[in-house]
Amino acid sequence: MTEYRSWQSMKARCYNKNHTSYKNYGGRGLTVCDRWLNSFETFLDDLGYKLNKTYTLERIDNSKGYSKENCKWGTKTEQSNNRRCTKFITLNNETLSISDWARKMKVPYMTIRRRMEYGWSEHDAVFTPVKKDLDCSQIDVILKLFDIGVKVADIAHISKVQVSAIYKTLKKNGKKVS
Repeated sequence: MTEYRSWQSMKARCYNKNHTSYKNYGGRGLTVCDRWLNSFETFLDDLGYKLNKTYTLERIDNSKGYSKENCKWGTKTEQSNNRRCTKFITLNNETLSISDWARKMKVPYMTIRRRMEYGWSEHDAVFTPVKKDLDCSQIDVILKLFDIGVKVADIAHISKVQVSAIYKTLKKNGKKVS
């Protein structure tokens, strides 16, 4: 029964110092409520069965431990959006994780992340469509910018073209990029 394994894993993360995830749970002071600690039946009564095997035990507030008030069965998407390291972006009064924006806008997740790393605004990183092929005028601009010493990351930002497409264009046109 997957619910039983979830119950066991929850306790191990909080109390077994040899568990690979202990440092992120018990090591941070997270605990299991007294109601659940020694009673799988109570745990199951409080949470019920998973809707299907893909659901996992999720803490609603990651700064708090495991209890009926703070836990639910969640999807992988809900889990990933509830991590401490998940970055959220608010655009047009809508707040979503980068992953959710990527799905919504049909832009690869890493494209949005890289665009932001290269200094693009959050708005441009999310809403600029991914160009599949470059037209001749774009290629000319990229080559000219490169020839005058503009960095590839800056060319990407200026031209709103993926860095990988710029490297590909430069290579196709016999330019050496270090």
